[in-house]
Amino acid sequence: MGAFCKGVLTTILATPCSGPFLASALAWAVGQPPLSTYAVFLSVGIGMASPYLLIGAFPRLIRFLPKPGPWMETFKHVMGFVLLGTVAYLLTLIPWVFVVPTVAFLFGLWAACWWIGRTPLTTSFRRKARAWLSAAAFAGVVGFVTFGWLAGVMAGRFERTLQAALGDSAHRPAGQAEDELPWRPFSRQTFEESIAAQHTVMVDFTADWCMTCKTLEKLVLDTSETHRALRRNGVVALRADWTHASPEVTEMLERLGSKQVPVIAIFPAGSANQPILLRGAYTQEMLLRALDQAGPSKTLHLTAAQADSHWK
Repeated sequence: MGAFCKGVLTTILATPCSGPFLASALAWAVGQPPLSTYAVFLSVGIGMASPYLLIGAFPRLIRFLPKPGPWMETFKHVMGFVLLGTVAYLLTLIPWVFVVPTVAFLFGLWAACWWIGRTPLTTSFRRKARAWLSAAAFAGVVGFVTFGWLAGVMAGRFERTLQAALGDSAHRPAGQAEDELPWRPFSRQTFEESIAAQHTVMVDFTADWCMTCKTLEKLVLDTSETHRALRRNGVVALRADWTHASPEVTEMLERLGSKQVPVIAIFPAGSANQPILLRGAYTQEMLLRALDQAGPSKTLHLTAAQADSHWK
């Protein structure tokens, strides 16, 4: 059984290398009579087993093989890095939105295999089964989280990055949730133009590495209550991304007397020099109260269609 399983594993590992050469032969064999099909697969199996067959038939050939020793441990580790290089190459072939979820899922599988491996081989079947079931359940949860929640987070970041690069902030990105605010990338020019136009402006200072920021975005900012409040008051929503410590965002934070995120700054129309600040954690009630305190925009010269275009 051990030899058979080792042969199966060897075949699986050799498939990426032998596939280009065997593809045409196997495609031809599948369409032939059963005798020819089995003959082709038997030939492939004999070819893969030929090194073992030769050594079994002529044991003296073993002396030409490298002698076992500590070098094998080093060789195993080196080959491990080669395999990691293969993983890096394969990651370039999948959509980049799924790169981080895939790596996270691989870490989950790594932990599951570690949990199985720490169970001694001599232990009872019940304990082995418990280890396998718990590892499988853990891997399943990790897969659900990574390709469910995390993939959506990465897709949203991609949309925001693309939106900022194209400078197209007037349209809702594809796939954006209905309650998600129509954020516009923060820039000093956009901010000053909005203030000059007598808009009430809300600036969200955030960063991708800030878990508090992401939690507040999900539970407080991108909600139907906040969406209605901003639309009712004609508030311009700007997102100041501090992920890479943008000098422009850093300068604005320093002017507000802050050196960290999250920070919500609401600049009332006509009183931009008296912003309303929410630092650190805040609740939905606190945000809505601050928006009511700031009041609506004073852009009376805008037509209804122009005012509504920002929210579509």
